[in-house]
Parts: sequence; C-alpha cells; structure tokens
Amino acid sequence: MKEYWNGIKISDIKNINKCGYNCNLESEEKREYFTIEMKDGSKHTLHYIFYDKSRKGNNARRELKQILNERDNTPEIYYLYTEIYGNINGQSIVVGYEAEDNLDEYKYFTLNEIEELNKQFKIGDKGIRSLVYIQIFTIEENKIKFPIEQRWLDQLTSLGYDISKLEYKLKLT
Repeated sequence: MKEYWNGIKISDIKNINKCGYNCNLESEEKREYFTIEMKDGSKHTLHYIFYDKSRKGNNARRELKQILNERDNTPEIYYLYTEIYGNINGQSIVVGYEAEDNLDEYKYFTLNEIEELNKQFKIGDKGIRSLVYIQIFTIEENKIKFPIEQRWLDQLTSLGYDISKLEYKLKLT
C-alpha cells in the first residue's frame, strides 16, 4: 500500500469529507474541494479547478477514500438512505433505494438488487432518511414517458406488473 498520497502521509489521515462545489457563472470556472482531517486535529482543504465535466476533485477524493478503505479493511457495504419511487398513473410505488456506499457516494438500487446485496450481508441501515422524493420513472396509461433501464422493468415484473402491455424505450447504460 502507498505510504503517501499527494504528499500527505496516509497513516496520519483520520477522515475525509465529501466534496463541496461552486461555480463562477462569468468565467464558467468550476471548483470542487474537500477537507482531509488529520489524526493530530489539523485539516487540509484541497481545491480543484476545472472547466468541463471532469469532476477532478470528486475523483481525487474517491481515490483517497479507496486507499483509506483498503488501509482500514472497510468492507463493501451500502447504507439505505432514501426510497426510490415509480409513478404509475399518479400512484407512487416503491421500486428501490438510494444507498450510500463505503466511498460516501450515493447509488440507486432496485428492490431486487437490495435483496441480493442483503443476502450477501452488504446492506446496512443507519436509520437516516432524507426528505427527498426520487422518482425514477413515470407511467401514464400504458406508456413510460422517458427511456428506462432494463433493471427497472425487471423490478416491475417482480412486483407483479405485466410489462408486455407497456410502450417504452430502453435507456442505454
């Protein structure tokens, strides 16, 4: 394992925070930053400037978080955060969850995927939920309004819906 990351001794790192972000609308300069907390109580804030969609600060934070997870033998785990809904003719149904992984990033999972991860002991629950309503698809009558990933169709099938009656376009992933 590496001893240093960008001149910072890895064994001295206590924690890293999630990325912050700001944008200058005049210059189109975007800036991401995150803070590294050291075991001695000091902090280092790293700033990344970019003009495209490269997410350089987030990529650097992810790289460092992976190193820390390896150092600390952090297992692959996903903490449930927010339910994900499908809207069918005006009715909201739960079709999945947003979950936070061990890189402190959020991912969307179908209920089927959550069940499989649960069987592998990779699902945790900190009891924290957000007040965000996440709607992954909308069905009006028999039409799905926007392209949909196959995994959400598979979830509908497992919930007992007959997707052969739907008109839709698949979203390429």
